[in-house]
Amino acid sequence: MMFTARRFAVLLGAALMLVSAAAMAQQAPRPQPGQRPSAQPQQAGPSFTLRNEGSRTLREFYASSTTENDWGPDRLGADLVAPGQTFRIQLPRGASCQQDLRAVYDDDSSVERRGVDICRERTQAFRNAEPDTEVTVVNGHPRTLFQLYLRAGGRDDWGPDRLGSGTVDAGARETIRFSAAGTCVFDIRIVFDNDAAEERKGVNLCEQQVVVFSPGWTTADQVPSDPGAPPSARPGPARPGPGGPPAAAQAAGGGTIIRNQGAVPIVRLSVDAPGAQAPGPDRLGDAVIGPGGSFALEPPQGLCVGDLLATFRDGTLARRERVSLCEGAEVSLP
Repeated sequence: MMFTARRFAVLLGAALMLVSAAAMAQQAPRPQPGQRPSAQPQQAGPSFTLRNEGSRTLREFYASSTTENDWGPDRLGADLVAPGQTFRIQLPRGASCQQDLRAVYDDDSSVERRGVDICRERTQAFRNAEPDTEVTVVNGHPRTLFQLYLRAGGRDDWGPDRLGSGTVDAGARETIRFSAAGTCVFDIRIVFDNDAAEERKGVNLCEQQVVVFSPGWTTADQVPSDPGAPPSARPGPARPGPGGPPAAAQAAGGGTIIRNQGAVPIVRLSVDAPGAQAPGPDRLGDAVIGPGGSFALEPPQGLCVGDLLATFRDGTLARRERVSLCEGAEVSLP
């Protein structure tokens, strides 16, 4: 009887082990057809090291398969790569080794490489294009210029402020060096100390390397609410038509004849009380005074003696102090 009980206990234990093993087998996930039971996690896509060997900070970086039509996302995200620094670029699983690369710098310039094998060339060194051109901006406004932007014609992004931490005072000038990247036509935007702004589009900086900004409605303390409205009328006479009276006849009843004896046009003319700290509004309106031409200047009401300041298209200035404005005299400039 004891032998039988022991044997029964052994058989019962074996049966319980078989039942437990069967239950565990039912709970374990079955491998799909063609899948290895011990399959390992798939590896990530290719990666490489980006090195900034340029003099400017890398702001954006793109890596796109040579078969794609767009650049895709910025691989730097919120990061920047300063000169001399490196950054590891990890591409997603399934990415090709053959990539087109594009680096964008903080001055809005860019460098591209096509058909790069990043699996063989594990380090990609980029250098920004050094400044190869310049433009001189003359601030003819009575307000301080705080920001200046340049962008190739047709682009949407203005890019960085070209003045950086600098400013351009009223009547002063500033020369900006930048990389043109083979482009001549640029849009220019300036912002003043009261947040008013002025833009000029389609300026050919290969032909016009000095840009003079003259006062207009944008220097008011409050910009009009309708940005599409035309600028307020500038003070000063309108430009005479081809058949208009000569300048001497216009000034017969008083005023001053301004004659341009220079080789380039006068694009701005102000008249102010003697000793004024900043130039006043542009008295030419939409007119210019070409070489050898003249202009009848009507003095401001109640001002018969004043200081004249003329700005030529090349940025040079001509000043005449304490000029008699109410006797029909002629003033030759420069």
